[in-house]
Amino acid sequence: MGGATVVFYVNYRVPDKNTMFLVPLLVTSVWMAVGIERVLVWAGRGGARLPRRAVALSAAALVAVLALANYPRVDLSGNYNVRRYAEAVLAEVGPEAFIVGAWSHITPLAYLQVVEGLRPDVELFDWGLYGLGRRARLRAQGLAPQEARNTALDEILVIVQRELLAGRRVYSLEDNRLLRESFALVRESHVLRVCEPGACD
Repeated sequence: MGGATVVFYVNYRVPDKNTMFLVPLLVTSVWMAVGIERVLVWAGRGGARLPRRAVALSAAALVAVLALANYPRVDLSGNYNVRRYAEAVLAEVGPEAFIVGAWSHITPLAYLQVVEGLRPDVELFDWGLYGLGRRARLRAQGLAPQEARNTALDEILVIVQRELLAGRRVYSLEDNRLLRESFALVRESHVLRVCEPGACD
């Protein structure tokens, strides 16, 4: 199980890849526990040079040292950066806004909407996940990979255009190259306003 996870994620091209190795680390910790137990059994036999108590204390000391050395590096209990960002975005956008973003940026906003009920008037559009799903459906219908990709990207532009024509304020969480090719992107505090060229007030 751990090996399969390592093989899959070792070349996975995402920025948070380090968090995806938790399963192999869990498997390794089980192996360590079994190893310590075996050493304790061995130490309990009469012919062992080390007393069982010394082995147990050494194992406990090793675990304590690892915990003390690593806890400050992995403790995120006081890190509210992502929450502050998501709250700032939702506070900045106007009523009935349409927000376009990639998964990593839009997920914190979705959490505040779904779990905490903030800004239900805002519509979130994950263009990356939409594109992945749409390309898969188009490929299943027989379209070539490049044609499916281009069609999905064109559809994203049509969706944004439709929202603008409906009079909604549209925002992007990133300086999206796809949107920039067809629309004007104007930097605000935490978002970019998406407008028809020359139409941003």
